[in-house]
Amino acid sequence: MYDFLIKRRRNMNTKNFKLISKFLTWFFRITAILSIVGAVITIALFIFGESIIDKFSYTSNIDYLINIFASSSKPSPEELIRPNLIMAALLFVMMTFVSIQSSSLFSYLVTGKTPFTENFAHRMSTISKILIITDITIPIIRSLMISLFTSVSYYIHIGISWMFIVGLLLYIFSGIIHYGVSLQELSDETV
Repeated sequence: MYDFLIKRRRNMNTKNFKLISKFLTWFFRITAILSIVGAVITIALFIFGESIIDKFSYTSNIDYLINIFASSSKPSPEELIRPNLIMAALLFVMMTFVSIQSSSLFSYLVTGKTPFTENFAHRMSTISKILIITDITIPIIRSLMISLFTSVSYYIHIGISWMFIVGLLLYIFSGIIHYGVSLQELSDETV
């Protein structure tokens, strides 16, 4: 009787995990599609939207955990529209890639395969590195765009946001999975 209950509980946990993984697969697929649409819209606004941009009010607001900022003067909101559109397009492209990779990882789990493989750990590591690099470079690229497209003589912004923390956690988890795979291989060789 007790063995039956343990097997039933394991089956329920597996079913729940597969259901959550299936939901996340579709969530990331939809996020990838919306990110592609967002990138196309922001690029179209940048290229063709002179009359639309004049009526468009947009301010960039990313909550940075660590924030270093210096500027010769404050650019006007109108001057910030074009640099912000470029940055939005870059972020949408990055989110598309991360969403496709994440959807692929959860799709792999839906099939019942184990996440404790080199390939899975490597793909998770790739996602984490993209999040970390993006979070570090976005403020720097935005600073360059503002310096190029506005009347401000210099604009320097360096910051770290939640993407850095998420990327760091994913990198740590990928390292744990990689270590688990190594231990499993060592155990298999020993036996």
